[in-house]
Amino acid sequence: MRPDVTKFTLGQHVWVRMGPVSTAVGLIRSLPDDGGYVRVEWPPPSAWGVEVFHAGDVEPMFEEGGSA
Repeated sequence: MRPDVTKFTLGQHVWVRMGPVSTAVGLIRSLPDDGGYVRVEWPPPSAWGVEVFHAGDVEPMFEEGGSA
């Protein structure tokens, strides 16, 4: 099943599933490609840089117009 790729915008804060119970916060740096992959940048002070994840493992932190 292909993930919903319309839910992403550049620079958006997202949760990334890192395992069965672990998540991390990053920023979308590319919209999903044809294979459904996005580039996620880890904000400072992280030294992880930018990594690629399947869009099915990435969820927006906030609903559009919402806040924490």
